[in-house]
Amino acid sequence: MKMNQNVKTVLWNQNMDHHSRYKSIGDIFYMIRVDKFSAMASSVPFTIDMGLLLICFQGEVEVGVDMQVCHLHRNDIIVVLPGQIIDQRTSSEDFKGLMMLYSTSFFTNLNFPVNFPLVMYDISKPLLSFSEEQFCLIRSYCTSVEEICDASIRPVLKNDVFKYLCMSLMYAFKDEIERFSAQQADMNRVVSKKFLRVLAANFREHRDLQFYADELHLSKKYFSVLIKNETGRTASEWIEEFIILEATKLLATTDYTIQEVSIAMNFANQSFFGKFFKRMTGMSPKAYRKSLLDE
Repeated sequence: MKMNQNVKTVLWNQNMDHHSRYKSIGDIFYMIRVDKFSAMASSVPFTIDMGLLLICFQGEVEVGVDMQVCHLHRNDIIVVLPGQIIDQRTSSEDFKGLMMLYSTSFFTNLNFPVNFPLVMYDISKPLLSFSEEQFCLIRSYCTSVEEICDASIRPVLKNDVFKYLCMSLMYAFKDEIERFSAQQADMNRVVSKKFLRVLAANFREHRDLQFYADELHLSKKYFSVLIKNETGRTASEWIEEFIILEATKLLATTDYTIQEVSIAMNFANQSFFGKFFKRMTGMSPKAYRKSLLDE
């Protein structure tokens, strides 16, 4: 995705006339059969005011979600939350899929609990993959939802049937989302522990976040969020903590001059080191060393 492109915002329910094959329940839920990804709303990156599930029944399609490139194959589903950036890319000639769009009030109207996995889903990985058995169940629910959208029955009855079908469909996603969430939590713990190991070996020479993100094969933004969420402290705070602990140790246990400590800690000069030390401890390096002698 090219960062210099303008991102278009699409108000989906004002653009449905472009889609002759859509089915809907009011303005909170739409379903659109797609056989080419060009059926999406824009040829440039865009955001929409609704949540979106893109389900791949056949073939394959490539789409970017917040700059993550996702490759969908049969049995795969992408989850996109309102406001995320979508960058449509390419699809195979035999691609067939289904788009399901839901308004921000969709889950409220269905009375889902606020901690329901799809409501609270953290889209660090938009792509979900299902087993053949799971996907057959999801596909059957999708077909039933389409049929109720077309049914000529009283609106109140249609809304009730739709509600329970959609709840069944969403619960079909539930196990996979919870499984991924557990895996993601385990992975985040592993990554945060690896960061601390890499930091311990490199904090004297490297203080920039990009270095550590590269070492962990993560984007700088995702790396920063992961460390903060997992440890409760930012990566920068961890780096500064390692530096100040080492600096106080050198001042306390060696006869290095303050200039030599500054050099050992790879500061540009003694003045920068002194300002950093005072910001972290509330006293100058000289005052800190003197306080140790006075004890």
